[in-house]
Amino acid sequence: MGKCLSHCVDSNSTESQRSQQSHNGKHRTPTPPSYYSSVQKGQSVRSAPSDGSHEEYYTNGSSHKEMRTSEKKAPMHPAKLPTISSIQRTSNNNLKTISISPPEYSETRIRKLFDKYKDEHEDCILAEGVERFCQDLGVDPAEFIVLALAWKFNAGTMCKFTREEFEGGCRALKVDSIKGIQASFPSLLQEVKDETTFKDLYRWTFQFGLDSDQGQRSLPIDMALPLWHLVFSHRQPPLLHRWFEFLKDSQVRGISRDTWNMYLNFVEVVGEDLSTYDDTEAWPSLFDDFVDHEHQREKQAKERGMQEDEV
Repeated sequence: MGKCLSHCVDSNSTESQRSQQSHNGKHRTPTPPSYYSSVQKGQSVRSAPSDGSHEEYYTNGSSHKEMRTSEKKAPMHPAKLPTISSIQRTSNNNLKTISISPPEYSETRIRKLFDKYKDEHEDCILAEGVERFCQDLGVDPAEFIVLALAWKFNAGTMCKFTREEFEGGCRALKVDSIKGIQASFPSLLQEVKDETTFKDLYRWTFQFGLDSDQGQRSLPIDMALPLWHLVFSHRQPPLLHRWFEFLKDSQVRGISRDTWNMYLNFVEVVGEDLSTYDDTEAWPSLFDDFVDHEHQREKQAKERGMQEDEV
């Protein structure tokens, strides 16, 4: 409060000094802003008043700025930033006014939102905070939208948001509240429907599932299967369940990054009946084993069918 009062006193003192200088004939009109320097000499630019209170005229080559004031300008509320206008020259040498809107979110509210869920001892949102965060959002942590949100926040580890990740994600979504995040869900789901975007989400999911504290370089099978199921929950490949059965029957213990990344290409290229699979291409060996396993399973099914027909 003391600073605000001091500011008002200083402002009144400065205004008094300017008034005295004007009476003494020593008043100097301020030079026009620098972004009008591109106007050719002799041209005049008129900026429309944002609130109807005044009009400004600038002329390049002169040092004067005229202002016609119809009424005293009301003080600006700090929470309502104005739209800023600037002038740019177009390709045909004309001038145009560009409106620059202020941010649609508040940095202060974003920081407060993070602080609401962060751990008492670390500057991070950990498992308990993530659970409360999801409860307030009205979603289950195992839902696809939570995975998409973590991807948008560029989270590096499961069940954890650093301050940089959380605040950066809110800026990317242009939100600063729980309601704002909830309102962004439809557009976020629409965004990841794009093939290129989904591929980025899919590849990020592998790193997201690794335990960085243990230095993991491959996903344990009990983590890989739920993540595959989650990331494909909105676009499940026909081969997914058969792939899961093969991995369980083969007692595969872990999935490498190469296998994870190539599986998306595999389900997109190879048909449900695996007829287009080419074992001469550079597929991971696990895919060769899967195709052999499926062919063997189909062969056994046909033999059983023939035996039943004979009976």
